[in-house]
Amino acid sequence: MNLDCEGWTKIVEIFPEMDFSKELEEKPELSKYLRGSINQLSTLVEPPLSLKEAPELDSDFSKYIVINGLPLCDEKKAQKLIMLIIKLFGKKKFNVSEENIVFNYSEKEGVKQTTGQAFIKLDTEEKAKIAAVQFNGYQLDKKHTFSVCTFNDFDKIMEIGQDKEEEALTRDSKTSYLELNAQTMETRLTPYAFQLGKNVYIKNLQGQSKILHTLEEHERPKELEPLQSDQTFSWSPRGTYLVVIRSDKVEFVGGSKMTPILTINEPKVESITFSPCERYLLVYCPKNDLPYSVWNFQTHEKIREFEQFRGENAQTFRWSFQGDYIAKIVRKSTKKEGEEENEEDEENQKTYIAVYELPSMKMIEDSDNNRTSIFVDGLREFTWAPNANVIVHTSFPIVSENALPRITFLGVPSRRNLHMHTHKDSQNFEMTFHPDGSYLAVMNEFTLKKQTKFSVEIFETKDLTRLQPQIPHQQILIEKEVVKFHGVSWEPSKDKIAVLTTSKKVLEAGQKQFSNDPNKSSVDIYQIKNDPMLGLILKNIGSMAADKVLEVHFSSAGNILCTIDQEGPSRTSLNFYMIQRISNEGQTTTAKFQPAMRGRVVDPKHVKDKKIAAVEDTYEFRKMAKHEVKDKRFVAKWNENGRFFVVQGRKMLSIDKQPKTIRIYNMFGELIEQHVDLLGLENFQFRPRPLDILKPDQVKKLKKTYKSDYEKVFKEEELKEREAQSNVVKDQ
Repeated sequence: MNLDCEGWTKIVEIFPEMDFSKELEEKPELSKYLRGSINQLSTLVEPPLSLKEAPELDSDFSKYIVINGLPLCDEKKAQKLIMLIIKLFGKKKFNVSEENIVFNYSEKEGVKQTTGQAFIKLDTEEKAKIAAVQFNGYQLDKKHTFSVCTFNDFDKIMEIGQDKEEEALTRDSKTSYLELNAQTMETRLTPYAFQLGKNVYIKNLQGQSKILHTLEEHERPKELEPLQSDQTFSWSPRGTYLVVIRSDKVEFVGGSKMTPILTINEPKVESITFSPCERYLLVYCPKNDLPYSVWNFQTHEKIREFEQFRGENAQTFRWSFQGDYIAKIVRKSTKKEGEEENEEDEENQKTYIAVYELPSMKMIEDSDNNRTSIFVDGLREFTWAPNANVIVHTSFPIVSENALPRITFLGVPSRRNLHMHTHKDSQNFEMTFHPDGSYLAVMNEFTLKKQTKFSVEIFETKDLTRLQPQIPHQQILIEKEVVKFHGVSWEPSKDKIAVLTTSKKVLEAGQKQFSNDPNKSSVDIYQIKNDPMLGLILKNIGSMAADKVLEVHFSSAGNILCTIDQEGPSRTSLNFYMIQRISNEGQTTTAKFQPAMRGRVVDPKHVKDKKIAAVEDTYEFRKMAKHEVKDKRFVAKWNENGRFFVVQGRKMLSIDKQPKTIRIYNMFGELIEQHVDLLGLENFQFRPRPLDILKPDQVKKLKKTYKSDYEKVFKEEELKEREAQSNVVKDQ
């Protein structure tokens, strides 16, 4: 219907269903009266929602989540389903009321039935985001697995489904939780970040090398705008989030576009420490009355706060390997009131380890069900095992008479001493675990005939939770006259260990001294093996030829290492080596074993062949590349999978204004990317990757079914390839 007047256009905008078509069809002469009335009254009509008494409509759906995959049911059973949802959300500490749950219904044969979707309103936008992450992929039962996202993400997904992906991404810059962990599956790109002043730049190492895969131009991701951080940035342990700290808040950035996912409105934060599972946070604010606070990251909730005592810092609290516990050393003075306290006075201190369980943050119980800290006489240091809830601590007893220095393995939460190893005349211990927890190396500084000696105690710690009379142990005794023990370095994916020391030079007969320096720094490398008959075996497989080694770094790729050598007062070099085995390590020889039968001829059938592992193997260190290190002070490290090695310049002083460099090499020593003339370079970190992306039950299921699932597929592919090859031959 068209009345051809301005007033009618305004009225239709407010009342779109108004229509006089039938009336005008019957009596066309009414049109002139309608036009006059409409033009006269349209000036008095106002949109209802613009009136003062009009109700305010909430157009913000950021607090809503959408759940798909719910059981189908009628209206009567829907009430039970609502109560089930409230209970599930309550277990995760989300307060959801009945009126905030809305089902989608469809009518079939006159009966209303749910379609498997629900809209749920949370208290805040951040809680909605957290709930979407926690319940996405949640398995209610064998037939129902939830697919959950925020309402904003749902809107984006629907638009993408209508081929409007580019338009949707431009309009909505919020991160989709469906791709929050997408970086775990991306193998062609290696993300990293570095900080210049307050600017944090995120880049992708794109493998531009003749050896590594090179991306096409259209595959290269666009450069991201720098983030702002007042403190040093950090990655979460699994690489899901980048943490940037502002003066008034902490932002957790993630997704392909690295946008803020969650925010903690906590001012004056100096550092953030994630639990390995990324479920909990330790927030350190040294200027607050209670500097330490532990947060449940999933529910965005502060669990407990702690005060700071003298000598404590950001590293005081330490997480267990799965984040189920957090522990710290507690020192209590035994001096009377009025006497001066000295934190270095160990004789007048009692030392404890306080272990708190998550998420309650209560101390673990003792045998009497009391929640107390664990007393350790003369405690020096402790560390968590990387593969078990076990604390390893070193102590030099003070209270107990005639007690020897010791290394103790303590089970948590049982508090049971799994193993204790004592050392006479020890002066100091330094512990270094293998990254996967297979071994523990302890530097032992001890006195022998009034001389300081060093050894490295190696413990096999692959299965600490299994009951065993003692933990397998071997010793590397340093025969050299050691001036300084620098430390040990483990090969992450193998069983090699490097021992770096500075010792006095020993000149052989006829050898001349060409340097005024009487000392040399060297690296001795040992191979650890488990022989079925001989047990734990250590073998020195060689020493690096260089005399001035400053650092040694093993690659996770295996049999590749880097050394940094001081070749002169102002000259430092980076060297890449490949460890090559010359003999057949790991092969066995056959030996004849027969029972002892005195005075009798042994029946040949009683003579048995037994395999003895060959332990005499030789190795060589082949240098693959050498580069000069330009910066006077630097940090050098491999990325997690051992494919790339970075040398990053760092400030000598806070007022240092000299430009720094970042140089990245592949595992063969080829320079593949660099950034030069960087002013204010603060930090460089590769983005971590999770060691596993499947849950234990999923891995177990995959091991059972992978052959039946994939064998048929591979056979079909192979058959097609053969048919294609035979067709080519026929055509020729």
